[in-house]
Amino acid sequence: MREVRERIIGDAREYYVGRVVALKGLGTIEEAFAAWLLGKEYLPLLDPASGASKAGSAFGAARTYREVALLGYVVSVLDDAGSDIKKSLRSGLEWLSGRAAFAQASPSFEVDGLALLGIALGAETCGIVKVKNWMAGFIGKSASSRIKIWDRGLMSAAACSIRQPDLVPMPKELDLADLRVALHSRGLDVKVEQQDEAGALKVILNQVSCNLTPMRCAVQLRVLDWVIHEASSIDMSRPTVEQVLQVLERVPSSMKRWRWSQRGAKGGNQIRWRIENEYHVQDLLWVILSPLFPDLEDEENLPSLGHKHPRCDLGIPSLHLIIEVKFVHKGTQSEFAKLTEEIAADHTLYRRAGSLYDKIIVFVWDNSCSVEQHAELKQGLTQMAGIVGAVIMSRPAKMKGR
Repeated sequence: MREVRERIIGDAREYYVGRVVALKGLGTIEEAFAAWLLGKEYLPLLDPASGASKAGSAFGAARTYREVALLGYVVSVLDDAGSDIKKSLRSGLEWLSGRAAFAQASPSFEVDGLALLGIALGAETCGIVKVKNWMAGFIGKSASSRIKIWDRGLMSAAACSIRQPDLVPMPKELDLADLRVALHSRGLDVKVEQQDEAGALKVILNQVSCNLTPMRCAVQLRVLDWVIHEASSIDMSRPTVEQVLQVLERVPSSMKRWRWSQRGAKGGNQIRWRIENEYHVQDLLWVILSPLFPDLEDEENLPSLGHKHPRCDLGIPSLHLIIEVKFVHKGTQSEFAKLTEEIAADHTLYRRAGSLYDKIIVFVWDNSCSVEQHAELKQGLTQMAGIVGAVIMSRPAKMKGR
């Protein structure tokens, strides 16, 4: 399932990148928005500076509010935006804030969410209080106008940018989950619900085959990058079983710095941190997991069953999770079969009625390096009810000189 999800996400990212690249060199506010939202990593794929140079050269009747907004996006993302561009932005903001909102029969900048966010970002970056107060005076009315939900979402972000988030509450509709997550990931004080990341992914998967605008593709690309980044990190306020599994899957690569000297230093002895049995592996996992999970228990006694007094290797009570550790010595067919039988018996005891634990991750250290047996072992283990993952690692090659 994970492989299928990763393939879908990879295909979606490729599609979004292609759509975003189509904005390069257009010199539009959409290109500037995409550059700001995606951040510096994607600047080589876009050319917001060229659009800013063109917008910055417009004055008088040739200047529009959208060009001022474009400059706001560019100055907010480019650390090396030239002094001419910054000067043009300040001039444009002063000019624009001199206009009365809703003074015309047909509103323009007042109901343009994309432009208002760029203007707000520019005002905040330049620290022009006058402009922020000017926006605060009408943006609530703008959001209550008959506008698309997309514009209302961008207006809410604009209100956050000028530090007035209560002026325009962020819409809570599912269709805007991707925008909420994207704006939140960009550092804005946009309210994101706990279910929004899952909702955003649902929106993305439902829309990936649609003919989305490049701007919406930029939003969804930002969401994918953010969700992937978050998935690779542990949120200490709400860690998950899947994150524990991810940590354990990285143990083999972490052995790169495991001390195993091939020769002693001058006048000294070889230093080798040996791992020779199941208890050594438990110690290794304890060192890795205990800083991340304060309630980690080792050798915890579980409720007795008749004359049987089961005890788990490592347990995380808050996640109702047991980590069962096994050590393969010789790697014979019979040894792997016996290991599977032991885990099958243990997992029945661990998960019986009344137990605190209902999920198990198996961690196997294969000291025989019998990699040809690993796939079959993992398949057998993960078919057992309650076993949510299995990590099987071979002894690192540098330890072969035991």
